[in-house]
Formats: sequence, structure tokens, C-alpha cells
Amino acid sequence: SYKKFVSATGIAPKTAAMFEDIARNLEAPHALGMTTVLVTSPDNRDALRLNAETGGTAQPHIDHVTSDLPGFLEAVAASLGR
Repeated sequence: SYKKFVSATGIAPKTAAMFEDIARNLEAPHALGMTTVLVTSPDNRDALRLNAETGGTAQPHIDHVTSDLPGFLEAVAASLGR
């Protein structure tokens, strides 16, 4: 479905990001070249288990982990000068 989406929209995966709260759901977008962000929360057992087991980004298909999505996006915008 990601390939169909990329084809239909013309989005370049290398310049796109996928945000998800289930770690395994980031495998496909990562394989396409997207930057992947695992969003954690106190009620997200999958993300909490991943952090406890691996310290966060130890899985190769996860580029970033955050529990503060607004803060994460603000930091990205600031790094781009926006």
C-alpha cells in the first residue's frame, strides 16, 4: 500500500517521514527510504516494550523515537530555520 501511495502522490520517500506508534508498522516505510519516527506514550505497550528492550532506536527500521510529538516537530522546524 505504501508503494501505491508513493506512486499515486508522487511523494519522494527520501524526503518523507512516517510517524507511527507501533514499531513494526515502520518497517515498510523505512524500506522505501522514508525517515521513520516511533511515537511513544504511557499507554502504548509496543513502544514502551521497545524502549525497555532496546533503548529506543536499536531497531534498524526506526530512525527516531519521541514521546513529545509537538516538541519533536518544533525541533525539526527549528533545525530547518522555520
